[in-house]
Amino acid sequence: MNSNRRKFLQTSGALAAQSILVGAGLASLTKPRIAAAAECGGTDWGALHTTVDGWSCESHEGYKILEIHLTGGASQWEAFWLPGNGATPNYSDYDMGAPDSAPFAPAGVTTTLDLSTLTWNSRSGEFPCEAPDSPVSSTDATLFAAQSGGGNIYWGAPTKPIFRRPDIFNRARMVTQFHDLAPHEAARPFCMTGLRLGNPRLAGTGAAIQRRAMINNPAQNLPVSYVLHRSGSLAANYAAATGAHPGSSRPLVIQLSSNDSFHDSLSRTGISAESDDLLSALRYEYRDRMRYRGSGDPVRSSGFNSYWNAAQLLGDAPALQSLFAGGILQIDNNEVVACPDIGGTFESNTPAIKTMLETAASLLEDGPARYVCCVDSGLGGSYDTHGNNHLLEVNTNIYNVMHHLANVIHHPVNNPSGTLNLDNTMIAITTEFGRTPWINGNAGRDHWVRGHCCYLFGGPIPESSPTIRGSIDATTAITDAAHQYSFADFRGALLLAAGVDPFAPDNFRFSDFSPALQDGVATEQDLRLRMKDWILGV
Repeated sequence: MNSNRRKFLQTSGALAAQSILVGAGLASLTKPRIAAAAECGGTDWGALHTTVDGWSCESHEGYKILEIHLTGGASQWEAFWLPGNGATPNYSDYDMGAPDSAPFAPAGVTTTLDLSTLTWNSRSGEFPCEAPDSPVSSTDATLFAAQSGGGNIYWGAPTKPIFRRPDIFNRARMVTQFHDLAPHEAARPFCMTGLRLGNPRLAGTGAAIQRRAMINNPAQNLPVSYVLHRSGSLAANYAAATGAHPGSSRPLVIQLSSNDSFHDSLSRTGISAESDDLLSALRYEYRDRMRYRGSGDPVRSSGFNSYWNAAQLLGDAPALQSLFAGGILQIDNNEVVACPDIGGTFESNTPAIKTMLETAASLLEDGPARYVCCVDSGLGGSYDTHGNNHLLEVNTNIYNVMHHLANVIHHPVNNPSGTLNLDNTMIAITTEFGRTPWINGNAGRDHWVRGHCCYLFGGPIPESSPTIRGSIDATTAITDAAHQYSFADFRGALLLAAGVDPFAPDNFRFSDFSPALQDGVATEQDLRLRMKDWILGV
């Protein structure tokens, strides 16, 4: 083999290896083919082509979206949904309180959750259990709002980092959710996309936001949608799904680790301009082989799309690398102490949400991002807990998220060091289902898809007081029929808030939305208005 051929193969091999290394991430970067710069007239993909109660293509550029997904089905009973008709929540509801006092326990099961085991103050001097975030007791709670079916709903101790901050808490909203899909294989994709498995349009929110942003700005090179995770790859894949959108719409997926490997992999050391030219010639030949008789669009293939998009913008990798300078993707090793003190070893320890939220705030405020999804797998054990550590793990995980979320949200008095601005960014907290209102024989909770919540903060939600849309029946723990909103309703509302028409081609259809949202209306415009009013509360 002569030296020139050997050099060619070595260079090509290095470039191919680099393409494989970053290809999955860079697959989001290529721009859709656009004839000219977009105009706001309702004819471009994703534009609001009609006025939605004051929002139009001209007036509503859209809010940025930060989604936090609690993977595995987080329980709301201990933290977000404490019912009560008096001045304090009734802790005997949903099997919390004194033994044998709860109304939901199945026959033969008398176990309840004793909140006094939550020793919040024992770590008051350690990270991250920090005053004034640290609850004063296991029954530290505050009134959230009245639910539609009557009675007050309170937020419990692990949410104190949020409810002590009126600038965040007064811009909060809860929306009840209901579905009938089996965990996790069917429920998770429904949660992350709003569509059921098998639907060719099954796509995460970030894909539509990415597509719309790149049409609005044809010069956009860096991705505007990102998915960050530590070990929740299945949820991350659904969050990044493109469905019927072009491959260029795929969000950039990054798995955080204890090193800076992703950032380092974007370096193009030793790659010459001649190598790029050769790669360009070869990939165009590859593309032509995917066309019918060498013309028209290539055959749709996720593998080809990923390769094409990764190769096309490898030259812009240094610009992407600059977004993650300073080791911001390296997991903060200080995120290892749990609050409250659970008195033993965690079943699992996957710190990362602190780093993810700080990275998300950087991308949204100082970078190009318009959508970031952070997949939280929990700090003190899992959200998907069925055993006797349930109470401690759930409270630890939710407190950990609330604490670090509050720390990144800016307020000139309450948190001047925060960088995330609720005036231009809406936060959505999602989970694929809730947990049973009763305690099983192992002092834990099982899967419960028929009554749970999603949560919104900031963005278009005005600073007035927290609000609830919906109701969960006090005797069955099932979302009331009139308020059985689905993930499609929630995802459609997120798109609307982001300035993307939920009914643009490849997004949603009228029939995708819940009977509760559809009730009594017949047009897409009616549903747009209801998403804004009923789901977003605007």
